[in-house]
Amino acid sequence: MSACVGLVLLLLGSQSPPAPSLSLEQLRSLLGQPPGAQAASDLLGSLSRDRKIQRCDGCDDRSPPTPCTYYIYRRQGIDLRVMNGVIDIVFLYARGVEGHTAYGGSLPRGLTWGDTRRTVEEKLGPPRRTDGTGMIPFDAEYDGLQITYRRKSTGDLGNRLRHIAFFRSEDETKAAVSPDGGR
Repeated sequence: MSACVGLVLLLLGSQSPPAPSLSLEQLRSLLGQPPGAQAASDLLGSLSRDRKIQRCDGCDDRSPPTPCTYYIYRRQGIDLRVMNGVIDIVFLYARGVEGHTAYGGSLPRGLTWGDTRRTVEEKLGPPRRTDGTGMIPFDAEYDGLQITYRRKSTGDLGNRLRHIAFFRSEDETKAAVSPDGGR
């Protein structure tokens, strides 16, 4: 074996393998759990060496603003937002957005990273709310899902996905807090 091949093998062998990816179902199971809960720790433990934690003083439009913490997993294309002690939002990122690799698992509701706003609306129908005034990237909200596009244009149907955030839908939230399961 030549010295160059040996050096390449040595270098390749010393690189840590990519952290395992979590499935959409595993990520969805984190919603409503404290990040330190056993089930969350079991799922996130293998990713902890790649985790960055960022605390924010105000993560919503409430007055006074509610503090939150983001658990950032760039190599996995995932961020988790923790507010009021529980994981309330999971973010899935497209490649290159905020230094993330693309989330490699299945996306919610049959979406793909190659989808445009046009194909998203064909798959999901019209959003219940949109935001973006040309100053921030355009986003669209569906029940339990927010899609943020790469560009700011409010009329660009060719706009590609930037990131997807999912959270408990209104029905899931009612069921979780209601003694009768939201019925």
